[in-house]
Amino acid sequence: MKKQIVSLVGIAVFAIIAAKGIGILDQSRHYISTNGLSERIVKSDKAKMIVSIITRKSESNDNINRTSYEARKKMTDWILTNGIKQEEIISSYSDLEYEKWLDRDSKKYTFTENIEIESRNVDVISSLKTKVRDYARETNQEVSTKIAYDYTNYDKLRHEMLVEAAQDARNRADKLAKSIGKKVIDTRSIDTGRFSISSCNDYNDRYHYDDQSTKEKKVTVVVKGIYDIGK
Repeated sequence: MKKQIVSLVGIAVFAIIAAKGIGILDQSRHYISTNGLSERIVKSDKAKMIVSIITRKSESNDNINRTSYEARKKMTDWILTNGIKQEEIISSYSDLEYEKWLDRDSKKYTFTENIEIESRNVDVISSLKTKVRDYARETNQEVSTKIAYDYTNYDKLRHEMLVEAAQDARNRADKLAKSIGKKVIDTRSIDTGRFSISSCNDYNDRYHYDDQSTKEKKVTVVVKGIYDIGK
């Protein structure tokens, strides 16, 4: 009677395992699961830069507006002598903000003249940041810069890296199967994971986000493969 109960329990457990696909397909076939990885370092092929010339005054009038505008024009002319083409300056615009000073009733006006540049020449944009800072120091101006680097060929890159990651998953499966005296006989499924883009900066890598302030980016693709194995 006890042997009969044990046999029935064994059959029930086998049925549950087979139904859930945990490890057994039938009495002679098993499967293994592996993750394949593809990593690449890519250099951005496009950059956008905004140069802002800031003037702070306690009043607003036509003379100040004209002075602010002329500062932008001089900066634009200077930028065009430092490796930037006219067609790469995609916009120029003015901002005017004001706020009350904390210790008095009068207002403080902030005039900002912006020059927006977009270029495929990433190295020129990168070097321009330092040059703008030196120019601002020489001309005694308050200038700020913002740069965003981007890589634009992700579609092609994704396809190539998915193929690499899938092959890596298969290679790992082959080695694992061989280690237990078996071989991969069929592919059951391939699932693509996250296409991760992160900064090459070690600090930013821990948080896995695309830092647009860096020219180089680390791209990672993970693929999960499930393979049938047999003798």
